[in-house]
Amino acid sequence: MPERLASGFDHVRTWVFDLDNTLYPAQCDLFSQVSQRMSRYVADLLSVPVEEARVVQKKYYHEHGTTLAGLMLHHAIDPKGYLDYVHDIDYSPVPPLPALAAAIETLPGTKLIFTNGSRRHAERVTDRLGITHLFSGTFDIADADYIPKPRMEGYELFLKAHGVAPKEAAFFE
Repeated sequence: MPERLASGFDHVRTWVFDLDNTLYPAQCDLFSQVSQRMSRYVADLLSVPVEEARVVQKKYYHEHGTTLAGLMLHHAIDPKGYLDYVHDIDYSPVPPLPALAAAIETLPGTKLIFTNGSRRHAERVTDRLGITHLFSGTFDIADADYIPKPRMEGYELFLKAHGVAPKEAAFFE
C-alpha cells in the first residue's frame, strides 16, 4: 500500500467513486448538457414550454432525489428511454487524465463506480478519462431499481450486489 494511504486508509478493501463531478472535473460541465436534455424531455412529455418544464424538473429532483424518480412516479415513464435521451450529450469536454488513472491504479483492492446515472453514461465518461479498465464494476441507477442516492435502499442494494463490507470501504462522492 502506498505510504500516504497507510495512515487512516489501511482498512480499505473497496474504493467506491461517484461519477459526475467526482471522477471528472466539474468544469467539464456535462451536467448542464444533461439538465438541458432533462428539461426538453419534460417539456415534450408534458407539452409545456421548457421554462415550465424546468420548474417541474427541479421540483421532482427536490421531492424524489432525481427528476427520473418523479417522472416514474407521476407519469409512469420508461426509465431506460429517459436515461438514453438525457445522456445523449457531447462528451468531448472530458479530457484524458493520466494522473488520475495513475492515482486510482495505486489504490489496493477493488474499485467500483456508484452513479445515479446510466451505465452507458459512466462508460462514456471513463473511456474519455482513460480509466475504464481500472474498475471492477459500475452500479448504476437501474441496478439500484431506480432508487437514487442518497436514499438508503440504493446503498443497501449496492453493498449486496458487490459484496462490499461498509467498514472496509471508502466512498468518494
